[in-house]
Amino acid sequence: MEFESGGKTFVIRSLKRKEVKALKNEGFNLYNISADQLDDLIDRIFEIVLTEEEIGAAEDLDNRDAVKIFNQIFRETFGSEKQEKN
Repeated sequence: MEFESGGKTFVIRSLKRKEVKALKNEGFNLYNISADQLDDLIDRIFEIVLTEEEIGAAEDLDNRDAVKIFNQIFRETFGSEKQEKN
């Protein structure tokens, strides 16, 4: 799926089950993200989902725009509350 943030377009997707498990093995709890791990988790998920070029573009964005990309990947992976209710 294409997602626009900060005037740039990124091709994003949900994390695969094996990627979620790998992140857990790396010490990330995706169901209870600590503030201390958030920046590292964003970087790690970008490494998994985005291309090198997209990572570079994301690094040049305002932090809030980079977080929007992370949030969209997270929604794609786990769904939103609204989707779960349907």
